Amino acid sequence: MDGYPNSPATPEMYDFADELAGDFAKNFELLREDTTGDVADEILHAWALYLGVLALDVFKSIVELLKINKERAARMLMRSLIEYDIRLRYYTVQAMRARKGMASNPNMDPRIFLDQMNAVTDWEQAKLSLGKRLGAYSRDVWPDDVAQEIQRILDDPEKPIERGFRPMAYWLLKNEARIRRVPAVLSKRELLRKHYVNSTAEWLIACLFMHGESGGNSDVFEFGADFKATGTLWIEPPGCGSKTWLFEAIGRLHSMIETVGMIRSWSYGLTYHKAKELWFSTKH
Repeated sequence: MDGYPNSPATPEMYDFADELAGDFAKNFELLREDTTGDVADEILHAWALYLGVLALDVFKSIVELLKINKERAARMLMRSLIEYDIRLRYYTVQAMRARKGMASNPNMDPRIFLDQMNAVTDWEQAKLSLGKRLGAYSRDVWPDDVAQEIQRILDDPEKPIERGFRPMAYWLLKNEARIRRVPAVLSKRELLRKHYVNSTAEWLIACLFMHGESGGNSDVFEFGADFKATGTLWIEPPGCGSKTWLFEAIGRLHSMIETVGMIRSWSYGLTYHKAKELWFSTKH
């Protein structure tokens, strides 16, 4: 979003964020009320509820961190919010053709179509995925019965699918516009392409801070033109970009609300127009 990024968020912007969080939560109620009896729908609803609950938790935490000028911590949490957004969109779009095929062929074995949906296959691996990770602990951490169950999972030769962020974002970049038949007019396809390119870039930057990689050191040390440290150390962030990061988080919630609308045909939430008005309301 173009505008005036290097300015602090205003009280009105934080009020909007709180209002949006309430609307976001409303979608959980709508999803829980939906009872289609369709296995694919139920699993996509479950993914939306799971990722939505995590996203709301993270979003509220980001807002509170920005209020006290903890931008670095907010940016680290932003990585999670970006991942929840992309993962939910990936599962939803990737399942569209199979869902359509299932609806058009009611007499065929639904498992044929379910096996084509990564949302379904990944969800069904939940126990395997968790068990393999719990097995990384020392065995004496667990009671005997739990340790035995974990060992059974570890002995299973099947490996859980690792659905990484970058492959999902790249898949959406290459396929979403075509699958959803996004029109080329008004640069809609180009905006979608930029969204995934920039999402990947933002995720990579957040990773620098998340993992303490060297590329993030210029946010703590001041460097001169020759990239030599000047001796200045920024304990607190050097700038005040709370507005930028607040609206990045707001955009992620809007995106997830839009995805919910793809799953259940419509969603509940504030329009993005108000967010744009607030973005352009400050210049400093």
